[in-house]
This record gives sequence, C-alpha cells and structure tokens, in this order.
Amino acid sequence: MLALLLLKSVSVFAGHVDFNENMWLNWTAVNQTAAKFVLGVNSKLYSEKTWAGVGFKAGNSTAFGMKDSDMVTFLLGQDSSCQDRFGQDDKTFPNADAKSDVVCGTKSKEENVYLFSWERNLETGDANDFSLKDVEDVAVLWAYGSVDNDGAIQAHGNTTADRGYVKGNMTDLKSAGAMLSFTLALALFLY
Repeated sequence: MLALLLLKSVSVFAGHVDFNENMWLNWTAVNQTAAKFVLGVNSKLYSEKTWAGVGFKAGNSTAFGMKDSDMVTFLLGQDSSCQDRFGQDDKTFPNADAKSDVVCGTKSKEENVYLFSWERNLETGDANDFSLKDVEDVAVLWAYGSVDNDGAIQAHGNTTADRGYVKGNMTDLKSAGAMLSFTLALALFLY
C-alpha cells in the first residue's frame, strides 16, 4: 500500500475582537465571497435609546477618524435596523450609502449580551465600501451614543469609552484570530 500525503494551505476568514468591556465583533465566512458579522453589546450598555456602529478603513491611513470609513450602524432598540454608511468626514454623522450592500440580521439576546448581525460581500464594487477581500492592513472602528426622542442618532462621546479603533494586519490581530491560516492534509491511498 502506498500512501500519498497532499498538503494545502487554506485561509479562513474568521475572527473575534474585543473593543472594550461592552462591545465585541465576530466575523466568519459565509462562502468565498461573503462574510457574516455579529456585533455583541453588553446589556450594561444596551438601551432602547442607544446606537452602536462598526467601521472599516485602510490600516495604513494616518488618521483613524470616521473619514473614508465604511460603516454599519444599529439602533439598538429596533430589530433589523442596520444601515450601510460612509464616513465623509470626521465631524458629521456618516451618510447612508446610496446603495446598501449589507443584509441585516435580527437582534437576539444570549445571557447578558445583545447580538446584532449583518452579512455583506467581501468585495461589493461600491466606491463607499471598504474591500474586505485579501485584507492585510485594516483599522476596525467602533462607537456608540444616544438616540433622541425622535429616533435621531446623536454624536458619540469623545472618550475612549465611547469610541475607538483596532488596527493591524488581519493575520496578526491576536484577539481576532482573523484570516486564520492552517494546513489541510489529505491522504490518498493507492493500492
């Protein structure tokens, strides 16, 4: 009996990053062209009058504000409230994209964490969307703030408790484990 061992390197788009004690983000591949994201919000932060958002932009940028970032925002008190947005500058709330490239999931709760999910293609072709295909250097932004009585989103605070970012090579974000590479071994037996 002759055994032939074939090795193939496989990249898996999956990971997790903790932003702070109140928010985290998970992502997994849906297939080779799309990903699912889940934003976790601790019940200590959750309120019917709160919004939360996550954004992506080039990690080699010299400024890590909202400008030129691809964002998704959620009104925490509503189901399926995600909105695809683009940060046109650092001083105003990001505009809604003319073409939404996200598919909102439903809100759920597990123990003391509310979960908000969405899916999108890694490469959308939209000039306002950050390409997540073959990402190496990325900044993942996050923020939250209040919603007024009319449902309008208010500005986030200016402390690191209200907003921030995680920057790095997707293969090196230790807390994320993103773009995990592993070797797949296949054994073929020839008689």
